[in-house]
Amino acid sequence: FSTIKELVKRNEPVDIVSILETVHNPYFDKKYLMDVVNSTPNADNTLYYAKKVKELSNKRKIKKYLSHLDYSQSIDSLIYNVRSFLTNIHNVDVTPTLDKDVDLDELERLATSKTFHTHFPTLNDCIRIAPGHLITVVGDTSRGKTTFALNLMYDIARKGGTIQFFTLDMEKYQLLARIASMVNGVEKYELLPDNEHFVSRILEAQSTEFAKHIILEEKTPYISDIIAKIHTANPDVVVIDYVQNVRMDNDRMSVFEKLNHIMISLQLEAHDRPIIVLSQVSKGEGEEYMKRAKGSSTIAQASSVVIEVDKSEEGFKYRVAKNRSIIGKTTDWVKLNFNRWILSEEL
Repeated sequence: FSTIKELVKRNEPVDIVSILETVHNPYFDKKYLMDVVNSTPNADNTLYYAKKVKELSNKRKIKKYLSHLDYSQSIDSLIYNVRSFLTNIHNVDVTPTLDKDVDLDELERLATSKTFHTHFPTLNDCIRIAPGHLITVVGDTSRGKTTFALNLMYDIARKGGTIQFFTLDMEKYQLLARIASMVNGVEKYELLPDNEHFVSRILEAQSTEFAKHIILEEKTPYISDIIAKIHTANPDVVVIDYVQNVRMDNDRMSVFEKLNHIMISLQLEAHDRPIIVLSQVSKGEGEEYMKRAKGSSTIAQASSVVIEVDKSEEGFKYRVAKNRSIIGKTTDWVKLNFNRWILSEEL
């Protein structure tokens, strides 16, 4: 230590070579110094210690989890919960990936996959609608989630993309009515069922390029059916309105377990194509949306991007609340103008 102090005073580097050259004690054990260096955590052996820390931490987590496990639940729920827990703690990877062989097929797939921009400049600065992204649009009931998603779908269709739209809330004619207003500029009163022009306006909307790029799935409540239909249709983008309406085949699961399974399933599907999920929030005032979102922790963890949408007497607005894409930017609230279902950012 006296040698280290001497080197510091002389503004010389402190390393094993300079120490051995400077040390004055003839009985100094050089082998001991080498042993100390090799057994001390440093940048060269960070990975080893990170793995050891992870291993000990996971052992403590497993011990604590098992001590609080509810053994009164069904065997299916018990197996599912334990498996989910073990998967979550195992997925923290401390192994460097840059020195691994690059999957050229995967790079080629990403390079040639379709990527979509929107007509929202602020949003384009933050994200691209591209494979690997599970984008969740969050908002209260009737606060603009579907309208915002419909605008994203419009942008995708105009660029030649196909959209598979799963909805339990909207009938086909309701979707076509909005398309008629967006694309053909039809006034709202002409889109009421009792209006004399209603049928012709809906048929006109059905023949638009926008409508032709939408695969509408009206009655598909189960996640297994949704996944199967995605694989059959192979769309460029999937939109689900909304995630709390999706069901599991196993009704014995809790609401949290179901939502967790659904979001993980969609996260895996998003590897091949972007998926846009709409999510309800719980009622309440004065709190941020993601704090009130139903199953917010599960939604936030699975989503690569979270967009909050709101509507009031002052109009529509949105913000990027979470962004794990390569750009990584979030935003403050951005005000939107509304004209025949088309939203545009205020200048």
